[in-house]
Amino acid sequence: MNAEEDVNVEVHRTLIAYARNEPVIQIVIGAAIIAISREIISFRIDEFETATDALTAAAGFGILLIGLVIAYFVVRYVEDADSGYEQ
Repeated sequence: MNAEEDVNVEVHRTLIAYARNEPVIQIVIGAAIIAISREIISFRIDEFETATDALTAAAGFGILLIGLVIAYFVVRYVEDADSGYEQ
């Protein structure tokens, strides 16, 4: 599955959730986690002019991924608490 197909699947999932009055934030954050993970997997140091540039980009990706994962679990916890369902 290529990136365009991934985007189409995520847009489809979001539209279905929206039509069913289900929360879509968790789906959107999940799609963002997938997108950042793909960027991390395809990260190439030789595409940067200096090692400092590469390290800065890698740190940025790492911070962004950690932030998205935290946001995902916070949203999931809040949505579960709002629905009265606790895991």
